[in-house]
Amino acid sequence: VAEFIRRRNGQQWSYDHPLEEKALSKSLGIILFQDQVVQLGMDVAGMTATDSDQMRRAFQRRNNERTIARYWDRFLKGATERGVDEDTAEAIFRKFNPHYMFPEAHAIAFAATAFHMAWLRTHYPNEFYTSIFNAQPMGFWPLETLKQDAAKRGVTVLSPDVNMSDVKCTPASEDSFRLGLSFIRDIDTASATSIIENRRWHGPYRSLADVVSRSGLQRSAIESLVKAGACDGLDGATDRRKLLWEVGLRYAADQDQSRMDIQTDHEMARLLATDATDRMAFEYQTMSLWTEGHVMSHLRPYLDARIIDSRGVNELPHCSPVVTAGKVLRRQKPLGKMVFMTLEDEFGLIPLAVAPQEWKTYKDVLKETIVAVSGTLSRKDNTVNIHVRHAWSISSSQAAKIPRQDISKDFR
Repeated sequence: VAEFIRRRNGQQWSYDHPLEEKALSKSLGIILFQDQVVQLGMDVAGMTATDSDQMRRAFQRRNNERTIARYWDRFLKGATERGVDEDTAEAIFRKFNPHYMFPEAHAIAFAATAFHMAWLRTHYPNEFYTSIFNAQPMGFWPLETLKQDAAKRGVTVLSPDVNMSDVKCTPASEDSFRLGLSFIRDIDTASATSIIENRRWHGPYRSLADVVSRSGLQRSAIESLVKAGACDGLDGATDRRKLLWEVGLRYAADQDQSRMDIQTDHEMARLLATDATDRMAFEYQTMSLWTEGHVMSHLRPYLDARIIDSRGVNELPHCSPVVTAGKVLRRQKPLGKMVFMTLEDEFGLIPLAVAPQEWKTYKDVLKETIVAVSGTLSRKDNTVNIHVRHAWSISSSQAAKIPRQDISKDFR
């Protein structure tokens, strides 16, 4: 693709043989699609469409050396019969590799969809992100990453609310949308619909006692509402940990009648106030995202000063040493032996390339949720990767540095 872009921008090039033109004219002599491999086999070597496609598939198999050697003999024989010398035939054959995964029609469909989405994301970001959230799960970007990208476009993701949320996400203003109740763990579509219908017929929920008595939800679902912040706007809701304690006081399972809305102040324990760390943990637990920020923004003040963020990584030149950290988004291992990973911090994405030996050494660490790595920055063909040399966990060690109030010896 990088070579295709260079040629499209004016770099001089030529076909290895005129027989390539039919297959490669539209992609400037570069093989981009499955179809082109098949067409080259037919035009250069006189293979049938079926045999040429089987040759293409052979390149994608592991331990394929003997199979490829047989296809090379067939390709050379056919090419020679068409006046192609051996060196040119070999140059064309060497272009074949295992990485042509898309047929052209598939690629065009993806490109058209990507263009439409990019246009909507640019001109109607609030509507775009609301719709993308409602289309989950889509199997690629997690909600946290989508939320971070929305923030860069000036779109705010608001916490769910028992009195304002719908089942799915809905726009709250020109530049914000509110999470739907069904985005909360333990709240399925039926439960969310029940909450909304009760609110529609009997008015807004006034207090946590109102939610417990009217919603008909199981205790775990009510606790998830509290942890996700969906009850923060209720009367008397000053602290999520206190609300969780109150759920325990008010909830009664398997009763035909709702409990009376009695005073519970005398039964409340003295609890640690819910701080940002608690809210973050509650929301990741119940929604897989934190509406106030990102886990790395919370950890950043407690990290080693050598660790730079994704913005700093993007500014480094080729071959620079780098130390960075982030939340692991994905791990991928294509047909090669390298493992490619993507970390995310509060500012963007950080691509990693892990060689087999480093993966063997640090595999257990790199499978954790949040990791730090050191290595060398590589810039090649307008792509950036950090070639990992060392990796270590920061989750437990850094969390231990976060100051927490201690009331263990306060018996008042």
